[in-house]
Amino acid sequence: MQTTGLPVIDRRESWPRRRRLYDDILTRDGAFALVARMDGRAVGYAIADERLGPDDTWPTSDRIGEIHSLVVLREARGLGIGTALLDAAEARLYADGAATVLLEVVVGNESARDFYARRGMVTTLTTMLRIGPRQ
Repeated sequence: MQTTGLPVIDRRESWPRRRRLYDDILTRDGAFALVARMDGRAVGYAIADERLGPDDTWPTSDRIGEIHSLVVLREARGLGIGTALLDAAEARLYADGAATVLLEVVVGNESARDFYARRGMVTTLTTMLRIGPRQ
C-alpha cells in the first residue's frame, strides 16, 4: 500500500489508541460490532454507529450510518468476508433507520477504495493533515 509520506504510529501503540476509540464508539446508542469467524477464529470485524443527519452538503437521510472500521485479516482476504461484514453492517444500519452510509479509506489503500466503489460508494471528501506547525 502506498502511503502519504507521513510517519505512522508503531502498531504496539496504534492498537491501544484504536481500542480506546472503539470503546468510545461502542458506548453510543445504535453502535455495534460485528465479528467474522472462520473455524472458530476471528478473521474480521466491523465497527459502526449512527448519527443524525441530514448532511449539510449532500442530500442524505436524516440518519447517517458510519462504518468506522472494516478489517479482514490478510490471510482471509478474497474469501467474501469483507463483503459479508459490509452486507451485515449496512443491513443493520438500514434496519435502524439510516438510509445513508459513510466510511473513510486511508489514502493509498486502493484495493479498499475499489471494493467500496464496486458497491456504489463514491469519494466525497479528502481529509488534509499537517503534523506540527507550518514551516
